[in-house]
Amino acid sequence: MSWRLAGPGASSKRGSQALNPAILERLGDGWLHAGPELWSGVDLSWMRDLAPYDHWDVDYNSAPPSTCFPFDAEPDLRDLFGWAKLRIAKGVHDGAVEPALDEVQELARLCFTTERHENLLFGMGILGLVRRARGDLGLPLPVTGINDEDMTRLLRATWAAVAFAQLHAPASSEDDFARIAVGRRAALDEGLRTALFVRPLLGSAWRAEYAQMVRLLAAAPDCRLAAMRSRWATPDDPQAGRPDGFWGRLLWRLPWTRRHDGEVLVAISEQDWFRRYEAGSAEAMSSSAPGKARTQPTVHP
Repeated sequence: MSWRLAGPGASSKRGSQALNPAILERLGDGWLHAGPELWSGVDLSWMRDLAPYDHWDVDYNSAPPSTCFPFDAEPDLRDLFGWAKLRIAKGVHDGAVEPALDEVQELARLCFTTERHENLLFGMGILGLVRRARGDLGLPLPVTGINDEDMTRLLRATWAAVAFAQLHAPASSEDDFARIAVGRRAALDEGLRTALFVRPLLGSAWRAEYAQMVRLLAAAPDCRLAAMRSRWATPDDPQAGRPDGFWGRLLWRLPWTRRHDGEVLVAISEQDWFRRYEAGSAEAMSSSAPGKARTQPTVHP
């Protein structure tokens, strides 16, 4: 895969096996019946080798981050859609579609284990490829498979979970957060990212809100979040977010200026997560489509 927010020259440790972007373009809508000319010379065996693994720790072997961004590099999971389509197409061509679907479904499961909100959505999108293939090929859904109704509920619950881990979440929701069964880890990571980004601006003014985020993190020992825990424990740079120019630096000295800037950034980056929950399947499905922008945009001062 390629990496986003990575430093210059960053590449995968197995960069020679990265999927050629031209292949993604040639797959098109008829990818299910793509010919062997697309996967000829492409090693798909790595997907079979995923079976023994328990989870995918993105923090463990990510590409070096760029100094321009406050967070670590992230894998561009759009590449995984190309790999998944190729694997299913090869299975159809070889008359061995069930093993191919099993491998792609395992890839989706590993996306769920990354504890990242966007990755969870991409995992659902990959499951969507499996469901589409089964439908188009007339294959029955396994007993343990996820049907359309399950997927709708899963998406809605995932969106709603984020609302419980935001700076604006009411104190009364703190106990409810521990009861969330779907998307809790990814929601906590998503909320901490925004909170950490604006902490140099709002940490003093929003003490109660940040104390609540500290409690949420402390009450989630089952969540790995290694990089996030490390960043959260690191003191803020007092100059973070300081504007350039004489007037900008002058206004920066006024306490209300930093709070105003921080609140603007929070307003831009956060969404009405419950509205997404209430919207049902149509909006949730379109929001998790392959190639869409980050659900929570990355904002830079």
